[in-house]
This record gives sequence, C-alpha cells and structure tokens, in this order.
Amino acid sequence: PTPPADHVEELWVQRPGEMPQPAGTFVVRTGTVTLTRPVKAGDTVLVTLEPGTGTATPTTTPFIGASV
Repeated sequence: PTPPADHVEELWVQRPGEMPQPAGTFVVRTGTVTLTRPVKAGDTVLVTLEPGTGTATPTTTPFIGASV
C-alpha cells in the first residue's frame, strides 16, 4: 500500500551491535528499490514508515527485516 501523503517508507542498514543507518526512502512504483548504503554479510536491512521525507533514526518499528 502507498504510505500516507506526509510519510515515506525508509530503508535502513543495521550492522551487528550498531544502530540502524538510513539507506534511502521510497514509494514502490515498479517493485525495485535501491539502497544508498552498502550492505555486508551479517547486516540486516529494515523498512519503516517515517514522517516527511525521512528521518536520521527510525521513529517506528520496522515492518520488514531481512538478514544478509
């Protein structure tokens, strides 16, 4: 589903033992999303719903998480 008009879905990369780092925002239109931060083995990619154009730290609980 499309996020509310004043929100975006935001990608995060979390390395073991570290806080998630922002990795881009998106609204799915084609089924493809590009991360703006490198992902290494052991990292987790997260997706949250964030206000405005995105945030420096997650403000909501991730609704998708995938370990790499």
